[in-house]
This record gives sequence, C-alpha cells and structure tokens, in this order.
Amino acid sequence: MVRSGAGVNNTSVRAENRRQVAYLLYQRGALSKQAIARELGLSIPTVNLLVSQLKEEGLLTLQSGASTGGRIPEIAHFRYDSQYVFGLEVTDHHLRIVLIDLAGTPLFHAYHDLPFRKEQSYWIEARSLLYSIMKQRNLTPANILGVGVAIPGVVRWDLHQMDFAPTLDLRYFDYRAVEDIFVLPVIIENEANAAGFAESWLQSRDQADGIYLSINKGVGGAVIVDHALSYGINRRSGEFGHMTLVPGGRRCSCGKEGCFEAYCSTRVLADLTGGDLAAFFRRKGEEPHLQQVWETYLRYLAQAVSNIYVALDVPVVIGGDIALYLGNDFQHFIDMVEAMIPFSSHPYVSLSSAGADAACVGAALLLVARRLQLLPGV
Repeated sequence: MVRSGAGVNNTSVRAENRRQVAYLLYQRGALSKQAIARELGLSIPTVNLLVSQLKEEGLLTLQSGASTGGRIPEIAHFRYDSQYVFGLEVTDHHLRIVLIDLAGTPLFHAYHDLPFRKEQSYWIEARSLLYSIMKQRNLTPANILGVGVAIPGVVRWDLHQMDFAPTLDLRYFDYRAVEDIFVLPVIIENEANAAGFAESWLQSRDQADGIYLSINKGVGGAVIVDHALSYGINRRSGEFGHMTLVPGGRRCSCGKEGCFEAYCSTRVLADLTGGDLAAFFRRKGEEPHLQQVWETYLRYLAQAVSNIYVALDVPVVIGGDIALYLGNDFQHFIDMVEAMIPFSSHPYVSLSSAGADAACVGAALLLVARRLQLLPGV
C-alpha cells in the first residue's frame, strides 16, 4: 500500500489505493466496506469513495448484507461479467480463439486451420471470426474489454511493435494496425509469456517465483518474479529456446546452431509422422525407432530443464503441446533431470495445468490486469 509522504502525492496515493481495493475484491469476489477497510488499513470514508468510483466504472455492484443487530452492512461484489475479453494465439499454421470473462473463465473456444499471412487480409479474416462470435453471443464491441494476442516472438510494448517472430517470418511489425482493424483495444504478447502469465494468475497464487517453459513448434519461456512477468532489459527474458544446448549442432529457425529449440521443438517428433504430433505418440509404442527418438528427445529436454533449475533454483513448469503427451513418461523424465543435478534436493518440476488454451487465456488476462491498473504504462 502506498502511503502519503515525501515524494508521494495525493494522486499517487489515490491511484494505488484504488488498485488495492479493486484487486482485493477481484480476488475475494465480495466483501463488506468494513472488511475492505480492515484488510487494507484504510479509513471508511476512503473506502466509501473508492467503492463508489469502482461502481461508477462498472466493476462493482453494492448489495445489503445480513443484519447482525446493528447497521446493515453494504457488500461490494466484483462484476466478473461486466465485460468479456478475447484471447488469440497466432501460429504459422493455426489460429486459436478463446472468450473469457474477467475472472478468466473460458466461455468459448475455437481452433481454426488458418495459416499466418503477413498481409492485412489475415487480420481482417481474424476480425470476421471475432465479430461472428460476438454476434452468436449477442455481444457488442462495448461488451468487449479488448483482444489479447499471443505470438511466438519478441514484443515491445513501448514501441507497439512485434520485433521478431521467426516461425511467422515477421520482423518489426507495428501492431497498432491490428487495433485499427479490430476496432478494439489490443495487447500483443509473446506466447510463452502469455501462457506463463495465465499459469501464475490462475493456478499458482501460492508460488511467487518460477519458470514457465512453452514447448510447441517453437520453444520459449516466461520468468515469473513475485507473481509478475520479468522481461529483462530488452524484453527478451525467457527466450530459453535459443540458449545453446549442443555447440555446433543442428540449425535452428533463428539461424544459429545447436539451440534448445532445434532439439526439443515438437517438430522434431511430428516431422517423423507427416507433421502429426498425435500420430507420433500413437505409433511410438509399436515402432522402436520412434521410441528411441523419444528417449533422445527426453534426454535433451532433461538437460535443458536441469540447466535452468541449477541456474535459477526456482520451480519449472512445462507447458505447450508437449505437456499433453509427457504425462505417461513424466516420472522417467524427472529421474533424468535429477540424475543431471549435482544437489541432493529434488527439483520442483511440474506439468502446466493451464491447458492447451493457456497462451490465449494469458493474453486475454493481460487486458484484465490492465483494467485493474496492475500493468501501468501498458
């Protein structure tokens, strides 16, 4: 909580108190004004003012509570259904769409075989899909908080720019053009950061720090510090896919040799079964050469995870498409990781519980966080 004092003006105090009240109610769902005052150490008049402000913004409703013999308390209820948010995951071969409420609850999801194109027509086609969903659900643009878009690349919010997305063959794209096409507010984020944000926001409230590894056709990651994304100086934090795993090894999509992604992208497996990842796992039990490929894949993945764990000493969560198939061999994989770590403590490695829509949901939740004024300057 920000308190008044040297260097802190009244506007800053009010803004911080507003954030604290909004986020507390978002987390709890409903509280009396007296309970809000107690938990945040605020005066009742201050709480009355902030609750009225949030009610005018459409985030709260007020209802009378049960009488305990004295004055009937007013209960502030957070309105998770006051607006909705779209989340998109853009890849080279498909477009995934979710619609969530402000709590992050998925209300709709769809998967479209829509290969990415650098032309404006791609985003126009995506807009048509979004507006079709809105029409089906009797929603208007006023009901939509915005659109979060997850892409496999580096994003600069300060420049409104996608810097580099190798699997999309995209460089230095000003994404304000997407906002103009959608006629809705847009946030674009790296897909691994978005998925990691969803994991932290929805699943791991008791775990302040960690690493999220996103393993799909591309390999990326997110660094979570105190429940927030840590971006690094150039917003490239978590680009684990491009750390060198095998010096002088296989050529990566980034143009370098020996990257983690070159050895643990799901393409390594899917390319052996006509591009069908599910087919690889259906067939590997009956085809010894595919089982051997899988064992080699697991060793490289274990090497990367052990390196990350030893360097940072925080929990590692594995997500992305590979998480859907790693479960049956997870203990075998953990044994590999433990064998590579020189310490006696067991590494805390787990599979993501956020599911296949994690990047979509995370991108959408960034707009919720901005609505709660938890993402200043974004």
